[in-house]
Amino acid sequence: MIVQESRGLPSRSTIEHWDALTASDTIVRTLGNEAEQLASHTRSVDRQRAAVSGEDWIGTANQAADDRIADACARSRKLSTGLVEVACTVESGLSELHYARRALLSAVVEAEADGCRVADDWTVTIIGPPTEESEAKVFEWAGYLRFKAAAVQEADSRAAQSIADAAAALTFGSNSGIHGFVPIIALGAVDLALMAALAAGAI
Repeated sequence: MIVQESRGLPSRSTIEHWDALTASDTIVRTLGNEAEQLASHTRSVDRQRAAVSGEDWIGTANQAADDRIADACARSRKLSTGLVEVACTVESGLSELHYARRALLSAVVEAEADGCRVADDWTVTIIGPPTEESEAKVFEWAGYLRFKAAAVQEADSRAAQSIADAAAALTFGSNSGIHGFVPIIALGAVDLALMAALAAGAI
């Protein structure tokens, strides 16, 4: 009996329970809703800003207030667009992860149909007495599974990094003027969405 395994990969049972597409749908829906609510809120504030900037209130104070609100609206629109971009990044990354996972599990099914056993820790063994032919078969399938497992790990790492980068781009400094204007739920939308992915076991 010959044993080979794929190191550094979550267990087979863990990967079998991953549901990247469901996680992606949840995240995209969450971020899309938050982006739309934020955009709507921004339009409303912008209309009110225009309404109070007239002959009833003019001067330096008016200009300062108008500039401040206009700046906050611009930043809010940027955040709304950023949330949509994060959603697209999540959708792309988790889609790649889903198909890499599916390819790996399909390879497991093929290996087992060919007389091998793939354990939860990805150990590959032959079913039945070992022979020269069965030993070669185990090595062949173990190598193929390592190749497919590496694709899953790479897709997982790329998705995690791209999502982290996209989310980091939404960070605003303490003097940005955005806090206090943007609804708190919008500022937390990315974290909530990523928590949903973790709960689904996708990332």
